[in-house]
Amino acid sequence: MKGQIEISRRNYNDKDFVGISIKDELSRITFLNLEISYENFGKLMSGLSCVDCDFKIKEINKIGKKKITNELIFEMPEGYEYENRKTIACDIVNHGIKIGHEGWEIKDSLNSKNSFYSKDDIEYCKMNIAKWIDVDQ
Repeated sequence: MKGQIEISRRNYNDKDFVGISIKDELSRITFLNLEISYENFGKLMSGLSCVDCDFKIKEINKIGKKKITNELIFEMPEGYEYENRKTIACDIVNHGIKIGHEGWEIKDSLNSKNSFYSKDDIEYCKMNIAKWIDVDQ
């Protein structure tokens, strides 16, 4: 497998630490985020093994799979409240109203000026969706 590693200085809640992230190239998922104190990072770099750290693992079921993306465009319901447009759009997709998109996930914050638009007096939503497939598919 191929991937990328990032090592950076980070500060969170007045806590300084070294952050290490590992990203799977194929799935484009950053699946490991590690936090280690400067002191323990120094020990690690000088050859000491088994130093303490904190880490989070996520979306490991997608590692080694290929990410494919698509754009989903659909009509918004008539009379929807503009302030709730993001929630309404996500509910439409998450509740399966858009048949034929099984296994797809919303990968869009809907903050783009192009996420919601009007054409011929009909309101539309455009969002990015993604799914991960086995490499042999």
